[in-house]
Amino acid sequence: MPEGSLVLGKHSGRHALQQRCHTLGYQLEKEELLDLYHRFTAVADHRKKGLMDEEIVALIKDGRKTMQAAAD
Repeated sequence: MPEGSLVLGKHSGRHALQQRCHTLGYQLEKEELLDLYHRFTAVADHRKKGLMDEEIVALIKDGRKTMQAAAD
C-alpha cells in the first residue's frame, strides 16, 4: 500500500496519529498532539470512514491558529 493510503479513524490511537503527523512532516508537542487528537476524534466520530491526510493537515493548521490566537 502506498504511504498515507491507510485512513485513520475514530479507533486510531494517539500514537498512530502522531506517526502520521511525523510522516506528513509535522512535529507536534505533547499539548498540540492532545489538542489535535481531540479534534480528530470529534470529526472521526461523525463519519463511517476516517480522515485522509489532507484533512489531518487542515486540523493541524486550524489547531495551530487557535493556539496562537489564545496565546496573543
